[in-house]
Amino acid sequence: MDPEVLRLARIIWDYHQLHQPPVPAVVIVALGTNDLRVAEFAADLYLRGYGKTLVCTGGFAHQADLLATPWLKTEAEMYSDVAERCGVPRSGSCSKPRRPTRRRTSVSRAACSRSAEFSRATS
Repeated sequence: MDPEVLRLARIIWDYHQLHQPPVPAVVIVALGTNDLRVAEFAADLYLRGYGKTLVCTGGFAHQADLLATPWLKTEAEMYSDVAERCGVPRSGSCSKPRRPTRRRTSVSRAACSRSAEFSRATS
């Protein structure tokens, strides 16, 4: 890989590294991407008690491009499957189809607010 491209990628990577420890939350939202390690990380946070509900989001975001996957399911469904394999019970997670990122938070909150556990945790 071109050294200049690598240098520029490192700048972006370092910018996104917040180096903050996780804190407990009511809901963990795993924003969909083609990297299933995101789902594994979110499941790990859930299993360590950092959230009472895990929301998986994402659709068929990448088709016929560099980030395309061979998945026949949405990112949300793939994330839910990974979370379940990691030990997250289906009752502890929900998946939402693709929405623009700016809308995922409100859609996820609305979906989770219907669960009794979420309602109890936020009241």
